[in-house]
Amino acid sequence: MSDKRRSKWEEAAKRAYSYSYQGGHCSQSTIRGLMEMYGDVDNEIFRALSAFAGGCGCEIDAGCGAYSAGVYFLGIHYGLNLEDIGLDNPPLRNRGDEIMGLVKQLHDRFIQTYGSVICESIQRRLFGRPFYINDPEQQCKVNDLIQRNKDQEGFIWCAHVCRDATQWTVEIFESFQESLGLHGA
Repeated sequence: MSDKRRSKWEEAAKRAYSYSYQGGHCSQSTIRGLMEMYGDVDNEIFRALSAFAGGCGCEIDAGCGAYSAGVYFLGIHYGLNLEDIGLDNPPLRNRGDEIMGLVKQLHDRFIQTYGSVICESIQRRLFGRPFYINDPEQQCKVNDLIQRNKDQEGFIWCAHVCRDATQWTVEIFESFQESLGLHGA
């Protein structure tokens, strides 16, 4: 891996971790780290990603917000465009097929590290149990747990998930760019 690529994912991951550590939503912290790294900050995308926080609307039973942000980022760059639908050979090596492979790579990293891409299951792995974030009492409990432990060595929490999702997304994105011969990034 090149030093330049390593530097990119380290910086993006550091930013996402910092935003989450400061209290940002998982989905927004991750997308912000990614967008800032690539100079394509878009407040509408940032705002839209707020809905993916905590397993979508903090319901915890859907995809992790950090995972969703990584998928969203890859889709923005390599998903099919409206005008590509129905073409035999859309630009960029049939991106409809390619995006599935990129998402699978991110999915596999989540499964390897956290055992799931679902918020509730990841919480169970991190905290020993899930917390229903939309319940104020449950939210206080998880926030207290995090505040008491977030600076303890070995304590893994959502900021780490944001960091990892961002790092993995950059690695996948950069590797794919390189495979297309687009690596000026």
